[in-house]
Amino acid sequence: MSTTENDCEILDRSPVIRLRTENGLNFLLKSYKIQRNGQVSEHALLYKSPFMRTGLPVLTRINSACFTSDIFGCVRCDCNWQLREAMRMIHDKSGLLIYHFNQEGRGIGFTDKLKSISLMDISGKSSADAFRELGHCADERDYRLSAVILKDLKIDQIDLITNNIDKASQLMSYGIHVNHILPLISPEERHSQYLASKSLIPATFPPPPLPRKNCYRGR
Repeated sequence: MSTTENDCEILDRSPVIRLRTENGLNFLLKSYKIQRNGQVSEHALLYKSPFMRTGLPVLTRINSACFTSDIFGCVRCDCNWQLREAMRMIHDKSGLLIYHFNQEGRGIGFTDKLKSISLMDISGKSSADAFRELGHCADERDYRLSAVILKDLKIDQIDLITNNIDKASQLMSYGIHVNHILPLISPEERHSQYLASKSLIPATFPPPPLPRKNCYRGR
C-alpha cells in the first residue's frame, strides 16, 4: 500500500521475515521502498519486538551503508563495529535499526568514496578535506526518510544511538523527538586514526544540546 507524506511516498513494504545472525541474535526484518522527488531508494528495518507496544522512547540506530566495511570487512573505519554493537544493543533492549542503502560514503556514493580514500592515502588528507576536494560537503546525508519510516511505525520519540549531533537535530526538525543521545565509541586501537579524522567534521562528537547518556563502548 502506498503512503504519501509531503515530498515522500512509501511505494512498498516487504513482509516481515525472521533473521538469525551468525552470532545467535534473533531479529525481525522488513524493507521499505520510498520515492522522494522522483528518486526511489530502498531501506531496511531491523528490529527486536515488542518495541511498538511499550509507549516509551524507542532505542533507535539510524545506520548509513558502508559497503567497504559492512560487505568487504575493511577495518580502516569503525562503521561495521558500530553496526554490530548497535545490533547487540537493540537486541538486548528491544529497539530498532534503520539501514539506509542510499547513504554510502556519508551520502556521496561508492565511487566518490573510493576516490576520497585514494586521496587520503596519497596525500594524508582527512576524509572531510578529501570530500571537499571532490566537490562534496563533509557529510551530505539527509535523514528525512528515517523520519518517514519512524512515523510509518507510529514512533515519534526515540533514544538515538549516534555520535552525530546533526542526525539528532535533523530528526527533531522532521518531528521525531530525540529523548536521549547514546554515543557509540569504538575502543579499538585500529579505529583511532579514523575517529580522530572524523572528529573534524562539524556536528560530530561535540557536546550535544540534548540529555546524554553514558557512552556505549562495546563488550
